[in-house]
Amino acid sequence: MTDNKQVKEDLLVIQKGLFKIGRHRVVALPAHTTWDLIDDLEVRIARLIEVLEVSEIS
Repeated sequence: MTDNKQVKEDLLVIQKGLFKIGRHRVVALPAHTTWDLIDDLEVRIARLIEVLEVSEIS
């Protein structure tokens, strides 16, 4: 997958994840589900930061 497609996919997942844990959610998630979601979002954010840092160097 190209960087642009991966970045877009990660951003969409982060957006959906934040909605699930945000104030506009319909139902509260169980604690362990919330923790897993936050772990996944942190990984995706770290990956996006890495892509941006690499693009700054290029």
